[in-house]
Amino acid sequence: MPSLSSLKMPGKKAQFFILSAIVIVGIVYFISKWSEPYTILDTSAAATGDDLFIFNNVKSKVFDIANMSKSCEDLTYNLDEYESFIGNYLLGKSKLYVTHSFESPCLSGQKIFPTIVLFNITMRSPEKTMSSMFKVFWPA
Repeated sequence: MPSLSSLKMPGKKAQFFILSAIVIVGIVYFISKWSEPYTILDTSAAATGDDLFIFNNVKSKVFDIANMSKSCEDLTYNLDEYESFIGNYLLGKSKLYVTHSFESPCLSGQKIFPTIVLFNITMRSPEKTMSSMFKVFWPA
């Protein structure tokens, strides 16, 4: 008659293997949940921080408006319209101030003696304030 020690129970090995696999999967799962906040990149600042993009776009469009205007009165009217358009576009997110002044006499269409137009653009949002002062020669 065989002894009890020589009898091996095959079910015990399978149970130990299944239990070990469950424990290992559980440990890996908890380690992944523990390290998850450090692996996710936060890109919300780029999506909500479009103030710089808008400011640079406004600045480049002011150059375009100055180049396409036919007279000093047309330039003033176009800038006022553009400022109104941008103000409606921002709808309370930011405040945009565009001021311009003529540093030299405004002679319509005189390419020999261009008019120097000084622009001051300020954009204020709850997060930041951006400002730029620059000169444009009209007509270019």
